[in-house]
Amino acid sequence: MRHKLWTARPDVLTMGIPNPQESSCVVGQPLQINGVLDLAGQVPQPGTTLRVNREVISPDGSVVTPLPAVTPASDGSFDFTDTPAVPGRYLYDVTFSGDSAFYPTDGLTRYIIVEAASG
Repeated sequence: MRHKLWTARPDVLTMGIPNPQESSCVVGQPLQINGVLDLAGQVPQPGTTLRVNREVISPDGSVVTPLPAVTPASDGSFDFTDTPAVPGRYLYDVTFSGDSAFYPTDGLTRYIIVEAASG
């Protein structure tokens, strides 16, 4: 199931990130995050990139880290991998800056990262 954000100009723009609810994952395990930038059937313009930020909220505070930008495929799909290094609440924000036909939009997904069970 994909979480959708809606903006119109002149058609519907959706960007989905597959995990709108918080999921638990383990420190050191790679997270594969994917979604779709839906430009109402249009192909993303050449050079379109999506900005990715990771916010980690832990007892020590909150840290926002820019991750490498991702380029959507011609069908708008995108993916990236991140490997959490510390436990905490992780928020991944993917942003489309907009272009001559579509407004900017973003999508957010959340994970709770825990230490691996010992034993």
